[in-house]
Amino acid sequence: MNKNYSEIDLKNAWKDLSSKRFENKILEKEEIMEAIKSKSGLNIISLKKSLKIKASFCFAFVFLFILIALLNFDYNYKFTGNEDSYFHLLFAFIYAVGSFILYKRYKKMDDGLYSESSLLDNLKHNKATIKSALVVERIWGILAMILLYAFYFSRWTTEASSPKALIIRIGIFFSITVVLMYIAELMNKKKFGSKIKELEEDIIRLELLE
Repeated sequence: MNKNYSEIDLKNAWKDLSSKRFENKILEKEEIMEAIKSKSGLNIISLKKSLKIKASFCFAFVFLFILIALLNFDYNYKFTGNEDSYFHLLFAFIYAVGSFILYKRYKKMDDGLYSESSLLDNLKHNKATIKSALVVERIWGILAMILLYAFYFSRWTTEASSPKALIIRIGIFFSITVVLMYIAELMNKKKFGSKIKELEEDIIRLELLE
């Protein structure tokens, strides 16, 4: 050690070194947060776009069910409907409600991260919103399937010539439903799963930084 340095000089040098290290840590933390913000922002944009497409696609089914219902109306007798027409109108209503809820979730997502809350709170908000949208879709899909079963089961019990024919119809219908639900879940996982997982990882990183 150089004896020309006084104790005060050494304390000042240590203080200067400590402050520089602290400043570097702050800069490093800010850089990491900016990187997370940029990456998660792109993920949220992608998730929001996918959710809008899903809501628009579901809303298209509203018009399809209304069209099918109108085709089943009896225009020769005071514009009266039958079971088919009323059933498809009910389905149109269910899809309209579901589409509206999905669209509301889409509008709630902050893809620009502009809210006044912290980045961590913002990411948590977006994650909760997209997850709730997928839960809503799943619930209303199950409700639609229950109604579909009830409608066709009531028909098959009167149309089927034997219990065996009824069981075969129900078995085929159930198999198709399971396959369609599996495909829908697979598509959701492919479209949303990886992005939601990355969002959750960014949330964990931010929680460790704070």
